[in-house]
Amino acid sequence: MDKGDFPGGERIGLQVVEEARRVFGENHINMAASLSILGGSRLKQGKYADAEVAFRQSLSIYEARSGPETVSTASALNNLALVLERRGDYAGAEGLLRRSHRILDTELGANNADTATTLSNLGRVLDSQGKFGAGSALVGSGKPAVAPTAMSDSAQLLTAQADALISRGELGQAETLHDRVVSVYENTLGPMHPLTATGLSNLGNVRYLQGKFADAEVVHRRALAIREKVLGPDHPDTATSLNNLANVLFQQGKDVRSSAAEQRARTSIGQRVQSVSEIESLYRHALAIQERSLGSEHPAIANTLNNLAAMLDQQGKSAESEPLQRRALAILEKALGPLHPDTAATLTTLAVSLDRQGRIVDSEQVYLRAVDTSRAAGNPRTLLLNSSRLGFSLAKRGRLREALPYYREAIDTLDRLYVRTRGLSEDTRQAFLGQFSNIYLETIRLLLQMHRQSSQAGFDHQIL
Repeated sequence: MDKGDFPGGERIGLQVVEEARRVFGENHINMAASLSILGGSRLKQGKYADAEVAFRQSLSIYEARSGPETVSTASALNNLALVLERRGDYAGAEGLLRRSHRILDTELGANNADTATTLSNLGRVLDSQGKFGAGSALVGSGKPAVAPTAMSDSAQLLTAQADALISRGELGQAETLHDRVVSVYENTLGPMHPLTATGLSNLGNVRYLQGKFADAEVVHRRALAIREKVLGPDHPDTATSLNNLANVLFQQGKDVRSSAAEQRARTSIGQRVQSVSEIESLYRHALAIQERSLGSEHPAIANTLNNLAAMLDQQGKSAESEPLQRRALAILEKALGPLHPDTAATLTTLAVSLDRQGRIVDSEQVYLRAVDTSRAAGNPRTLLLNSSRLGFSLAKRGRLREALPYYREAIDTLDRLYVRTRGLSEDTRQAFLGQFSNIYLETIRLLLQMHRQSSQAGFDHQIL
């Protein structure tokens, strides 16, 4: 598993399960542990339905043999919750994580690393449901952390605390903690350890969220160098670093192709030269690694396909980007289901691309699918974005009365989400509103335009 051979890990997991069944029987603790190993290998491969089966069986054994309130049961609850979260069943994951956290808080204490990690996972799941205030209040209710005895526990605890801060929008403090995690790993494990690369990757991601793209590039390049050397060029984590680096370069506009002189120089020493930018090369390299190591239908591949498609679409290469987006959509629909937020998000990017090409009918059909998917899934975040984008698409074509209900739906959803941010700092609440301020402005412009067309219809009063 550490080498990134997840199919091999699954094969070994199946063998371990069969051996445990033969030696210990169906309901032994060792059988539960073996099923956890099998479930973990399937989770890594994106085989979420199969992973859920293994984790549920493991949980059932732990509950029966070790008891419903033990640390082993709490760990099994956490494993199952991770699968449900990946599948978009946030309510189901929430229930499991609340129970797991209650057990760990009682048995291990609030300052234990596993307790903190579970609390962070719960906060993330609550936020995914738009329960911002609930997630932050829960995370903020924990006692201040004390210094754990083991340095590895310290890094795990700091990472959990950083993730909790990210869910609350406190990115600067989260960056400080991730920086400390990197220092812990460097001092205890060395600068070339895989966990050091993981710490650097997390640090780069939080810098990316703050728009510190140049600083993020530095640490992502370092994480990539470690993973290529220690894990190998074909490891899935190496592909993740390639993706991360490409993302920060894309945000900086560093889409520069090799000069003619550089191409001639590389050709003269036998290097193969392709007329692609560094960003495109990184995405395609990541995609090739993922297809070899994870298979052609893993959700991680959909993410890389979407990233590559976005870059090509920005370059006006719609003929190349659209097939990638449609392939990403097919992967997500099969792996995660038609109602998953990632599926809805991919529908949106495809609709935007079709809209940009002037394919009005096609884009409107995909926009409508995205909105219907978000409604059916009950996901307020994707509904907010999809409704507003469909409204914008209709309004720019002069279909104002058709656009208005979608803008109203977006505003109503945004207002409900904002109410849920109670308990967060005022700066965080304002930042939340700020990222969606364009929706308010577009709705006001639409109402003013409709008022000019029908001054007696009362559209001006709706602005208030």
